[in-house]
Amino acid sequence: QYGPYAMEDKNTGKIIGASGFWFPAQWPEPEIKWGLARKYWGKGFAAEAAKKLLETGKKYLPEISFISFIHSENFRSIKLAVSLGAVFEKQLKFRGKAWNLYRHTR
Repeated sequence: QYGPYAMEDKNTGKIIGASGFWFPAQWPEPEIKWGLARKYWGKGFAAEAAKKLLETGKKYLPEISFISFIHSENFRSIKLAVSLGAVFEKQLKFRGKAWNLYRHTR
Protein backbone atom coordinates (compact mmCIF):
# COMPACT_ATOMS: atom_id res chain seq x y z
CA GLN A 1 0.00 0.00 0.00
CA TYR A 2 1.24 3.47 -0.90
CA GLY A 3 0.28 6.41 1.26
CA PRO A 4 0.31 7.42 4.89
CA TYR A 5 -0.55 4.99 7.63
CA ALA A 6 -1.99 5.90 11.01
CA MET A 7 0.58 5.71 13.80
CA GLU A 8 -0.69 4.19 17.01
CA ASP A 9 0.78 4.30 20.51
CA LYS A 10 1.10 0.60 21.36
CA ASN A 11 0.50 1.28 25.07
CA THR A 12 -2.72 3.28 24.73
CA GLY A 13 -4.08 2.42 21.29
CA LYS A 14 -4.40 6.15 20.51
CA ILE A 15 -3.66 7.50 17.03
CA ILE A 16 -0.66 9.78 17.44
CA GLY A 17 0.20 10.72 13.85
CA ALA A 18 0.80 9.41 10.35
CA SER A 19 3.71 8.04 8.36
CA GLY A 20 4.16 6.36 5.00
CA PHE A 21 5.22 6.70 1.41
CA TRP A 22 3.95 10.03 0.12
CA PHE A 23 3.88 11.61 -3.33
CA PRO A 24 1.19 14.27 -3.71
CA ALA A 25 0.94 15.96 -7.12
CA GLN A 26 2.81 19.11 -6.05
CA TRP A 27 5.72 17.28 -4.35
CA PRO A 28 9.04 17.12 -6.24
CA GLU A 29 9.57 13.35 -5.72
CA PRO A 30 8.30 10.42 -3.62
CA GLU A 31 8.87 10.99 0.07
CA ILE A 32 9.19 9.17 3.36
CA LYS A 33 6.52 11.00 5.39
CA TRP A 34 6.11 11.39 9.13
CA GLY A 35 4.03 13.67 11.27
CA LEU A 36 3.01 13.45 14.91
CA ALA A 37 0.72 15.23 17.32
CA ARG A 38 2.96 17.69 19.18
CA LYS A 39 2.73 15.92 22.55
CA TYR A 40 4.43 12.86 20.98
CA TRP A 41 7.43 14.74 19.56
CA GLY A 42 10.87 13.65 20.76
CA LYS A 43 9.84 10.18 21.92
CA GLY A 44 11.26 8.18 18.99
CA PHE A 45 7.96 7.38 17.27
CA ALA A 46 8.82 9.19 14.03
CA ALA A 47 12.29 7.65 13.93
CA GLU A 48 10.90 4.15 14.43
CA ALA A 49 8.33 4.62 11.66
CA ALA A 50 10.78 6.23 9.22
CA LYS A 51 13.37 3.48 9.72
CA LYS A 52 10.76 0.82 8.98
CA LEU A 53 9.59 2.72 5.90
CA LEU A 54 13.14 2.99 4.58
CA GLU A 55 13.65 -0.77 5.07
CA THR A 56 10.35 -1.52 3.35
CA GLY A 57 11.09 0.89 0.52
CA LYS A 58 14.49 -0.65 -0.15
CA LYS A 59 12.96 -4.12 -0.24
CA TYR A 60 9.77 -3.52 -2.25
CA LEU A 61 10.41 -0.24 -4.10
CA PRO A 62 14.17 -0.37 -4.82
CA GLU A 63 13.84 1.75 -7.96
CA ILE A 64 12.59 4.77 -5.97
CA SER A 65 15.09 7.15 -4.41
CA PHE A 66 13.02 8.57 -1.55
CA ILE A 67 13.37 12.09 -0.23
CA SER A 68 12.37 14.05 2.83
CA PHE A 69 10.91 17.42 1.77
CA ILE A 70 11.09 19.59 4.87
CA HIS A 71 10.31 23.24 5.61
CA SER A 72 13.67 24.93 6.20
CA GLU A 73 12.71 25.92 9.77
CA ASN A 74 11.51 22.45 10.81
CA PHE A 75 14.72 21.66 12.65
CA ARG A 76 13.40 18.52 14.36
CA SER A 77 12.49 16.86 11.07
CA ILE A 78 15.77 17.96 9.50
CA LYS A 79 17.66 16.40 12.43
CA LEU A 80 15.69 13.16 12.04
CA ALA A 81 16.23 13.00 8.27
CA VAL A 82 19.98 13.48 8.72
CA SER A 83 20.10 10.87 11.50
CA LEU A 84 18.47 8.43 9.07
CA GLY A 85 21.28 9.04 6.58
CA ALA A 86 19.53 11.54 4.33
CA VAL A 87 21.77 14.09 2.65
CA PHE A 88 20.83 17.69 1.89
CA GLU A 89 20.49 18.08 -1.87
CA LYS A 90 18.92 21.48 -2.54
CA GLN A 91 16.56 24.15 -1.36
CA LEU A 92 13.35 24.84 -3.29
CA LYS A 93 10.72 27.55 -3.11
CA PHE A 94 7.41 25.88 -2.24
CA ARG A 95 4.20 27.63 -1.28
CA GLY A 96 6.16 30.88 -0.94
CA LYS A 97 8.63 29.44 1.60
CA ALA A 98 12.05 27.79 1.56
CA TRP A 99 11.92 23.99 1.76
CA ASN A 100 14.87 21.61 1.85
CA LEU A 101 15.09 18.41 -0.13
CA TYR A 102 17.04 15.64 1.62
CA ARG A 103 17.86 12.45 -0.29
CA HIS A 104 17.78 9.13 1.53
CA THR A 105 20.85 7.20 0.48
CA ARG A 106 20.77 3.54 -0.40
